[in-house]
Amino acid sequence: MLRQAIVEFCALQVNELSPNTVIVNKNQTELISRLEQLGMTVLPMSFGLGDGVYVNSETVPSFLNLVIGIDVTEPQSLSAYHTPFPNNNEWLSDLDRRYDSSQRIIVFCTELHQSTVEDLLTLDRPKIELYLCGVVDHTFQHAQVYRYMSWFDYSIAFYKNNLNFLSERLKPFETKPLSFDILLGCQRPNRDYVYNFIVENNLRTNVIMTYFKFWNIDLRQSNEFILDDPDIEYIKTPECTVHNVRYHGHEMTLSQVIPLDIYNQTAYTLVTETNGLNHFNFYTEKIVKPILAQRLFVAIAGKNYLHNLRAMGFKTFDGIIDEAYDAVEDSDLRWQMAMEQVRWLCSQDQKTILEACKPIVEHNCNHMLSTDWRKPLV
Repeated sequence: MLRQAIVEFCALQVNELSPNTVIVNKNQTELISRLEQLGMTVLPMSFGLGDGVYVNSETVPSFLNLVIGIDVTEPQSLSAYHTPFPNNNEWLSDLDRRYDSSQRIIVFCTELHQSTVEDLLTLDRPKIELYLCGVVDHTFQHAQVYRYMSWFDYSIAFYKNNLNFLSERLKPFETKPLSFDILLGCQRPNRDYVYNFIVENNLRTNVIMTYFKFWNIDLRQSNEFILDDPDIEYIKTPECTVHNVRYHGHEMTLSQVIPLDIYNQTAYTLVTETNGLNHFNFYTEKIVKPILAQRLFVAIAGKNYLHNLRAMGFKTFDGIIDEAYDAVEDSDLRWQMAMEQVRWLCSQDQKTILEACKPIVEHNCNHMLSTDWRKPLV
């Protein structure tokens, strides 16, 4: 337990310590390896769990402490889970085995996908608390459900600690040579729809569009990936944009780096979210980046993506563009209506649109940076 860790630490000789020494739970082997690769001196310690506490992942204790305020070294009847992705059902079987003997069961999910949502829908039972990085279109009768916007929290960290970084590098209210950035990433149905619409409607000359589709390649070798920031330092071969990089001394995912050069060439952003299904909305760094950069965005996502974003305190752009698409059930029709707004914006005077957007995007940026996204939302 923590007391034992302190005893072990106090027994160390002072000359064993240095400014780059860190103390890590000895069970966190992946973290230890990463820190050692970064040149850190790692002191593995025994941080045990209190009697009656079970966690299924090394990520759980910090979540419980930082988000809910639970000290897992204290005795208590608690089982806590981080939903795995890619998905497997072993954790659900384990939860079933521990259900009767646990007074409190906590599940937090940082990846909302079809498979994880299907798992979560089986957990509408007393004693269970669900902390989700988005919204599931389902009324839970027994489980307590909270929004834990983990991708917001992670994605703003660097920019929140460097508040002048973007204002010194971006000019969001100046007209640009092109209308939209459309960075499509890995292949998904909503992104196929966007790509085909842009090509078929001869809009490529109005946008910067990339679509590398596949994730198991070195992105630096792809013609569909634009490396526009020399300050990105790769930690390993980037086979997908969720791989970590170092950026101005901060470790973050490649996808969380705001594309400064691309944003300075384009006026607006087309957000093609990770999932475009209607029964849940998963909010990722894809929406965080244009909000931090104070940009108008059109979203190609699931139904009510904008509605639920507004419920979190953000503003969107209805009145400047027609956002009726957000409430449409049929995905193809919803995306078509959204893309018609993209087409319309490409034909409009940028100066007029940017001026109209200013109070909205300033509010959104301030709200994103000033909100404590670790605090769960009911």
